[in-house]
Amino acid sequence: MKTLADIREQGLIARLQSLVRVPSAVLHGIGDDAAAYDLGADRAVLVTVDTMVAGEHFLPDSAPMRLIGRKAMSSSVSDIVAMNGQPLCAVVALSAPKDTEIQTIEALYQGLEAAAQDYGVALVGGDTTRSSVLAISVTVIGEAHRKAIVPRSGAMPGDALCVTGTLGASQAGLQWLLSGRLTDRPEAEAALRAHYDPTARIDIVRDWQRRGVRPHALTDISDGLAAEVHNLCDASKCGAVLDAAALPVSSTAKAVAALLGEDALDYALHWGEDYELLFALPDQQLARLHASAFTAIGRCTAKSEGVRVKGRSGRITPLARRGWEHF
Repeated sequence: MKTLADIREQGLIARLQSLVRVPSAVLHGIGDDAAAYDLGADRAVLVTVDTMVAGEHFLPDSAPMRLIGRKAMSSSVSDIVAMNGQPLCAVVALSAPKDTEIQTIEALYQGLEAAAQDYGVALVGGDTTRSSVLAISVTVIGEAHRKAIVPRSGAMPGDALCVTGTLGASQAGLQWLLSGRLTDRPEAEAALRAHYDPTARIDIVRDWQRRGVRPHALTDISDGLAAEVHNLCDASKCGAVLDAAALPVSSTAKAVAALLGEDALDYALHWGEDYELLFALPDQQLARLHASAFTAIGRCTAKSEGVRVKGRSGRITPLARRGWEHF
C-alpha cells in the first residue's frame, strides 16, 4: 500500500482533487495558493490556511515564540497576496500539550496580533485543543475583484519571469541554527531575522493596483524558487528558462554561506520561506513597474522545452524540481 512518502505532496494534492466536488462558484480551488469563491457582483472571497508544527517548521527550544506567531500569520497572509488579493481577517487553531507554559502561548499570540495589525488583518477567533506537540494553524480570509485574481496558471511563452526582493536569507538563518554556532555575528543575526520574521509582500500587490498591473501568473516563494517555477509552469502548461546569474541572491545568504562553506545560490534556488513573489507578465506591463520592485530572472517558453536554467558557465540544463518536501 502506498504512503505519503511514496506520492509526495504534489501526488497527494492530485488525489485529493479527484475526491472533491467543485461547485461552479469556486473560481480557484485545491492546488493554488488560496481558494477563490465567487460572491457575485464581480467580487470574490479568498481563503487559505497554513500550519506550523513544532519540530517540523520551527525548533521549539530556540525559536522566539513571538516571532513564530508573526511568521505563522505572515505565511498565511502571503497566500492571499499570492492571489493578488487583500487579507481581511483571520482565525487561529492552536494545539498544545497541557503542560505548555502560559507565557509561551501569550508570546505566540502577541506575535500573531502584531503581524495582523501590520497587514490590516483582524484576528477574530479560532479554536484550542490538546495535542502531543505545539502546532498552530492560521486561516486568513481575503477579498479581490474577480477579474483581479491571479492564479498560478496563465503564464504564456514570451512572458518575463520575475521575483520580488532577494532570496536565500531565510534558509541561511536555518542553516546557521542547525550548525550550532552560537557566536554573535551581524550577518547571522540578519539571517535569523529573515528566517523567523519574513514579510508577506502586500506592498507589492498594492503597488500593482496603483500602476494598473496584473501579472499573467503569480505565486509566493514558500517551498523554494525551483519548486515554485515548476508549479507555475505546470499550472500554466508552459516551460521556462532561468538565468542563474540574474537571481537576486541575498547578501546575507552569501555571507552566511561563506561562513558555513555552503552555496548561497543553492539557498536561493532550492529552499524557501522568503515569501517573496514569483510572477510572469508581458514586457509592456513590466515597463510600468519601478525597477527596484522586481528582478527579471528568466522567460516563459513553450511547454515542450521544459523548465531549464542557464548556469554560471552559460550551459543550459534542466532545472531540478528540488525544494521543501512535506512528505
